[in-house]
Amino acid sequence: LLPPPRRTQSGYRKYTPEDVTRVRFIRRSQELGFTLREVAAFLAMSDGRIPSPSEVETFAAAKLQAIDARVKDLQRMKRAIQKLLAQGGCPPDTACPVIASLGALPPAASTSRQRPAPRGVPGTSRNG
Repeated sequence: LLPPPRRTQSGYRKYTPEDVTRVRFIRRSQELGFTLREVAAFLAMSDGRIPSPSEVETFAAAKLQAIDARVKDLQRMKRAIQKLLAQGGCPPDTACPVIASLGALPPAASTSRQRPAPRGVPGTSRNG
């Protein structure tokens, strides 16, 4: 994602202000939930390596759908935390609203393919 830096005579890497800006962009993109592959696509576009319009449209539509799903999850979590605060904590005789909201499947999970469980997880077919 970064071009190889120039080196001083003593071997130290020398980064340009543009490199620093690029690293900040990469880190901020990751904080917002973008994968390194998606960041690479953004950087390719900004470097003038324009993909086909259909590739851009497919990428943008998929990312928009993922963002919408994440916003819905965050809104559900916000409501659960607000309910928890209004109740003054988790009452012993009811389910904690935060745990209930985290245990709920996100909207995209119910329509997406199931991923195989990682090795070592009890109750999965991969354990034998």
